[in-house]
Amino acid sequence: MEPTELDEPSASGFWLEVLRLGRALETLCRPAKMNYQTLGNVVPHLHTHLVPRHWADPAPHAPLPWSYLDDGLQSDDVLVPAAQRLRALLAEST
Repeated sequence: MEPTELDEPSASGFWLEVLRLGRALETLCRPAKMNYQTLGNVVPHLHTHLVPRHWADPAPHAPLPWSYLDDGLQSDDVLVPAAQRLRALLAEST
């Protein structure tokens, strides 16, 4: 599915949710830049990746290498509190 295939209410809802999550991630991560990647190539569907790009970015002005993403896996003691804070930020924005 493509974003252009959504009716107006669905398109508005989709993009408003993407922006809501982007704002919450900016608050949580304080990135230098947020990347928004709308995908769905392999199996036709619509989804968007939000990727905070940090000041110590290993590939400024270029896509993040997959090896960086794989190596960047965080332990549960880091990930769980971050996920809880993100959920709280999203709950505040409704």
